[in-house]
Amino acid sequence: MTNCPLSLFEEYMFLDDTPSYPMAPMSTLIFRGRLDLDACRAAYADMIARHFLLRARVERRGRKLFWRETDDVPDLIVIDADADSSALNSLGLPKTSQLDLTTGSGLRVYCVFSARENWSRLHFYFHHAIGDGLGVNLAAADWLFFYGRRVGAIGDEATPREVNDARFNERGMVGWTFAQYLRYYFHTWRTTLQHTVVYPRPLVFYPSFKPIPPATDGPFTRSFTLSREETTRLLQRAKTLGATVNDVLLTDFFRANERWLHEVRRDDKRGKLRVMIPINMRTRETANLSCCDVVSTVFLDRTRKELRRTRDEILQGVAREMNWVKRRDQKRVFLLILKVLRCVPGSLRFFLRTPTCRASTVFSNLGRVFDDFAAPRDELGRIQLGNVTLAGFEGKSPIRRKTATACVASSYAGELTFTLCYDSRLLADAEAIEFNRVFREELISE
Repeated sequence: MTNCPLSLFEEYMFLDDTPSYPMAPMSTLIFRGRLDLDACRAAYADMIARHFLLRARVERRGRKLFWRETDDVPDLIVIDADADSSALNSLGLPKTSQLDLTTGSGLRVYCVFSARENWSRLHFYFHHAIGDGLGVNLAAADWLFFYGRRVGAIGDEATPREVNDARFNERGMVGWTFAQYLRYYFHTWRTTLQHTVVYPRPLVFYPSFKPIPPATDGPFTRSFTLSREETTRLLQRAKTLGATVNDVLLTDFFRANERWLHEVRRDDKRGKLRVMIPINMRTRETANLSCCDVVSTVFLDRTRKELRRTRDEILQGVAREMNWVKRRDQKRVFLLILKVLRCVPGSLRFFLRTPTCRASTVFSNLGRVFDDFAAPRDELGRIQLGNVTLAGFEGKSPIRRKTATACVASSYAGELTFTLCYDSRLLADAEAIEFNRVFREELISE
């Protein structure tokens, strides 16, 4: 693994990382009860040992970037919320800073607890070059397993899930033969133009493209969770309409953005709204890889006028386009563009630094998290590990220049959670709260 080059997506995330806009998502495990800190640290070390990229650094050799394995185990940072509130921002999240992959690990894990209120939270803060949301959640599931075994909730005879890195070097392959590319040439060319030439409007306009100072107390997020009954009704609505759940969520997300711009921001400027949608590229052969990026992305564009159509019309359009993406394999186009840019020295960095908006916002659906995790559960299906219960999960996406918001959806124990990540330098907290209110109304309306 020492001489393993960065994949296309990993290099893209590495170069896109800046102090003002760190490419660092976060996954948060929310527990009722106080974690055993000794068991927490031991499980953390066991987890790190299974995932090469969690302890790797980036090394430049000529024009190429490589992963270099180290024996370093990044520290587990413990914060007592009752005694050291200065380490947390106004929303109760750890104050984070940029992760430098050339000098240290791309992972920081914060264990925050409150004895007074009897809760614990485990925040996995990671550089996007070392893994996507699904990859880090696989590592988090390993932590849950080892913690459960340490506290006696999981028997010694149980074994952790298989990690097989035999196909690790295939994690970033485009996956198209030349014949497949020619077969989809017309469709690929259309998508390529969308990615590289056609620009959307920013969700939030600001006057110049001058770098914004780093947010020293980020990240900033606002979350809401649908009840089990509300989640069931939403799933049934998708089934009744003959659409996928993701198509319904995207439709309501588009409608929420349009309503929010009009009702809260008082913004009726024209232009296309573009939603960036990460796409899982894992296959049966790569499903058991250790934490890494096996992901691409697609974009959906809608004008303000199109978003004022009926809900069913918007849904039909979204479903039709997402089906076209699947049938014509358009999820590979983004990786193909990165591959072409990599061939011309400096072109990828130039592509990332141009003063244009490439996505108005981001919508990422992590699906059902820890659904297959074998552990004791309570009557609501929540994981119980000794004296703590995993009460909830939140995924948090990074934001980049001119993309002021990103939303992450996830399902745990039969409830859908949505977390809006926003640029606090451009949006007030009240505006983020209002967006979640509007989005929730769209999701639960019949």
